[in-house]
Amino acid sequence: MVSINPLNLFKKTVKVQENVDKNEYVELQIEKETEPVPKLYVKVYSVSKYEDSDTIVEEIRGGSSIVIIKSSELKNKDNDEFTRFLAKIKKTADAVGAQIVGIDETLFVVAPSFVKIEKGALPTSNPPSNPEIPQ
Repeated sequence: MVSINPLNLFKKTVKVQENVDKNEYVELQIEKETEPVPKLYVKVYSVSKYEDSDTIVEEIRGGSSIVIIKSSELKNKDNDEFTRFLAKIKKTADAVGAQIVGIDETLFVVAPSFVKIEKGALPTSNPPSNPEIPQ
């Protein structure tokens, strides 16, 4: 008789035969599990024209992606179009409660409301030395 027992150690479901001598080896058959569905995506977009904003706006509205926007090509090509593009992205982020942070003039990160982005400089002082590790 075959029964199915979950092993918490491996979090897998295996089939084990019940009528087996205790001195015999038992071969376990692990059932294949489905791959977990991601809860959050990180998507990177390179923007070359204003119309690219439609795709990015949909990602921001979806609320399940951190969006990284590289817009140097658009800024170099047409600064007015870049300004319109950035205004549209900011307006959408504000409307859905997302956070938008500029890394530099043309690189931006937009994160859903449940993600906190912290931006700051690294400390310039030397890190504390560990007395147990020889230097």
